[in-house]
Amino acid sequence: MANRATQSLRTGVKIIGGANRSGGIVPLTVRKTRKFETTFGMSVSDGPNKTIKNSTSPASPPYKSTSPECKRLVTAVFLMIIIGGFNYLSLQNAQAHQLVQKPENMEMVAVYVQQAEEQRQRDPEERRSRPDITADPMQGTITLASGFTPDPWPQALRLQPDINLEDVGYYGYTTSQPLINVAYEAADLPLVLTAESTDDDLVMLVYAPDGEWYFNDDFSDLNPGLQFDYPKSGTYMIWVGGYEKTTGNAILNISEVADTAEEEEIISDSAADGPDVGATPNYGDIELTSGFSPDPYTHSATAGGSYDTAEMGYGGFVSIAPDFDLYYTPGTYNLTIKAESSEDTILLINTPGGEWLYNDDFEGLNPGITIDTPEDGLYNIWIGSYGSENVDATLIITEL
Repeated sequence: MANRATQSLRTGVKIIGGANRSGGIVPLTVRKTRKFETTFGMSVSDGPNKTIKNSTSPASPPYKSTSPECKRLVTAVFLMIIIGGFNYLSLQNAQAHQLVQKPENMEMVAVYVQQAEEQRQRDPEERRSRPDITADPMQGTITLASGFTPDPWPQALRLQPDINLEDVGYYGYTTSQPLINVAYEAADLPLVLTAESTDDDLVMLVYAPDGEWYFNDDFSDLNPGLQFDYPKSGTYMIWVGGYEKTTGNAILNISEVADTAEEEEIISDSAADGPDVGATPNYGDIELTSGFSPDPYTHSATAGGSYDTAEMGYGGFVSIAPDFDLYYTPGTYNLTIKAESSEDTILLINTPGGEWLYNDDFEGLNPGITIDTPEDGLYNIWIGSYGSENVDATLIITEL
C-alpha cells in the first residue's frame, strides 16, 4: 500500500459537533413608561381650602382622591380588564383546540410527532456510526505523567472494527467508541503514539486535548503512528483499526522518544527482550463475564520461560508471549487470578490500564492476585517458575 501522510482535521471534516456557530446578544427594545399625574379635587375657588380653627362655621373639607366613589370606579375597571382578558384567552384556546381537531391538521401534528421521534432515535444511531468522543473507551484509560517508565509503554489492544472511516473523510475500519484513552500530563518532551501488528495493516485516529482530530496510516512501514512535538496535557482518545475490516490483536506503544531510525531499532529490540503484551498467547484467549460459571475457571499450562523478570525488578522466569489473554467484563465482585503447582511459581499480569502486577507466594508457594475493583478489558497473564526450569501448573480464575 502506498505511504499515506498524517492528516489533521484542520484539513478534514469535523466528526463530532459540526461547524461552530457564534451568537451575539440581541438588544432588547427599550420601552419608556411615561408618568401621568392627575390632580383630583382641586377647589374651584382661587385659593386653597383652609380649615379654620375655633370657628362656628368651618369650611367644607377638601375633596380627596381616595373617596369611596373613586375606589369603586377603579375596582370596576380593573375587574373588567381581567374578565375581558380571561375571555380572550379562553376564546383563543378554544379556537386552537378546534384547529387541531380538524382532520388535516391532526394528520400534520401526527407527522411532526413522528419526525421528532425518528430524529430522537436517529441521533444515537448516528453517534454509533462514527467515532464518538462522548463514549467510554472500550479498554479503559491509561494515566501517565511525563517521564513515565517503561518507555515505550506497551498496551495490548483487541481490534473490533464496526464502522467505516470513509464516512468521515478517512479510510479503514475501527470502532465507534475509543479503543483506549491516555490521560497524559505533559512537560517538555514529545509524545509519540504508535501501533503495530505482525498480521494487519493498521490505521490510527486520535482526538487530542487541543480539540483536533489526527489520522495516520503508515508511520513506520504499515504501522500507524502520530508524534506530538509539543503535546498538551489532557486526554488523548485513541482509535486503532485496520485498513481492511479485520479482527485481531495489536500493540499500542506510548513513548516520549522522538522517532528516528536508530531509536526505532532500539525500541524494537527492547520490546523483543521482555514480556510482549501484543504477542499471541501460548494457550489462547479466555472470555469471561462477571457471574461466570463454573467458578472457579481453570486451565492447565506449563509455567516458566526464557525471560528473567529480575530485569523488571521481580523474580522468576516467564515466556515472552503471555500464557493467556483474559477478556473480562466486571460486575460487583472482586477478581482473583492465581496458579497452583507442586513447584514454586510466580504470576505476572498486565491490566487493561497498562499496570503490571506481580506475585510470588499468595497461598504457600502458589502465586495469586486479587483485584478489588477490576477493569473491563484485556488482562495479559504469565505463569512463571521461580527457578529456570519449566513446571506444570494450573491457572485459576475466580470471583469467590
